Amino acid sequence: MTWLTWRQFRTQALVVFGGLALLAVVTIITGLQIRQLASGCAAPTDCSMLVGIETSNFVGMELLLRGATLILPAVTGMFFGAPLIAREFETGTHRMIWTQSVSRSRWLAVKVLVVGAAAVLASGLMSWMTTWWFGPDDSLQMDKFVDATFGIRDVAPMGYAAFAFAVGLTAGLLFRRVLPAMATTLVAFVAVRMVVQMVVRQRFAAPLVVTGAFTPGPNGPKGPNGSWIFSGQIFDPSGHPVRELRFGPGDACVANNSCLNGYTQRFVYQPWSRYWPFQWTETGLFVVLALILVGFCFWWINGHRLPGSGPRVARAAAPRAYDERTAHDGKTAPRGAVETNQPRLMGVDR
Repeated sequence: MTWLTWRQFRTQALVVFGGLALLAVVTIITGLQIRQLASGCAAPTDCSMLVGIETSNFVGMELLLRGATLILPAVTGMFFGAPLIAREFETGTHRMIWTQSVSRSRWLAVKVLVVGAAAVLASGLMSWMTTWWFGPDDSLQMDKFVDATFGIRDVAPMGYAAFAFAVGLTAGLLFRRVLPAMATTLVAFVAVRMVVQMVVRQRFAAPLVVTGAFTPGPNGPKGPNGSWIFSGQIFDPSGHPVRELRFGPGDACVANNSCLNGYTQRFVYQPWSRYWPFQWTETGLFVVLALILVGFCFWWINGHRLPGSGPRVARAAAPRAYDERTAHDGKTAPRGAVETNQPRLMGVDR
């Protein structure tokens, strides 16, 4: 079963992992150049600027890594997961496969383990390359917690890949056509990713709040470095939120520089120390969703029966008998009827 699964899956695997191998060569070459520059920085401020400039010199590579890490889980879900069962239904080979000595559960288990593991491995390798390439810039900018970066670093893409594969597997089982299953996989995966990113992720833990005197510029209150800032609001001395500040030359407070006295600024944020707990929580969430979908596939493919329950037995309709009067009337005997009291023809080869 494993060898058969590999033969059916080898084209997609060679394309994806061959592309990753080529991309890895370019990633290592350019990443070493950025690290060489970072190692010679004299001051952290200068180093941050220099590394940012050097990274921007490889803007094509930067966009390629970001885009590839972002879309690879969806691609593996569409091309690894969706055709896995749907192609068997389209070609009709499931009739032959499911009548062999290998059970349906074992047949599906081998496919899920081999192809699903390849999908997760591909996104894991892609995420590792991206995280390593952006390493010098991430360590200085401390912006891995923002939405545009969180989903393409470290372990989260592997959870996305597992979920996308399970969505494709389920869509292929239900639609039994490859193209509709692929389209459904893309739409469903993107929809769930957006809901988790925009609604669910920020609720993994209660945010923290920091409040301080309002000071324009970089000296004002702010969350710790690397924090995920949800909102920042300015309040007047009476505690009412202020959208904009307007002071003119004629105001008395301008002369003694006291216009901002009593104004405060409040930030709602997730601290940098929660980055890895959030990574593992989101990865675990998508893995659990993937396991639920895969379990549904096992239940569906076994005739909607729970494991250990007996097979369904079809009830045959009772045959209807007819007598000679029906035949003498010239009416056709009903299909499946049992003939009774029929004379035997002796000496004739029937």
